Amino acid sequence: MSLTELEERAAGKQAGAQPAPTQTSPLKGTWFIGELGTYLVGRGIPAGTYESAGAIGGGTCQWTRLKGGNAAVLASGSATGRTKVTIQKTDGFFATQDCANWQRIS
Repeated sequence: MSLTELEERAAGKQAGAQPAPTQTSPLKGTWFIGELGTYLVGRGIPAGTYESAGAIGGGTCQWTRLKGGNAAVLASGSATGRTKVTIQKTDGFFATQDCANWQRIS
């Protein structure tokens, strides 16, 4: 994905974090990240530590922290089970694919 594509996605509706659909409202201050998307750090999602229950549909949960500007990979990971990631204030973007919703834990 090119830097232009990342910036366009970040500026579009896909950049905003949306609460996960639940039967009860999430606690105030809790952020959820969906199973697929690229989020602009500081606008679409705040910096912090997030946890996912792991992969959905029997696949592999994949995540990537990207630097702003040139979209260089700062860190990436994959898991089938529960996983955590800390998004730094200095990160540009956070991308996730095939992961259960992410919940901010700190």
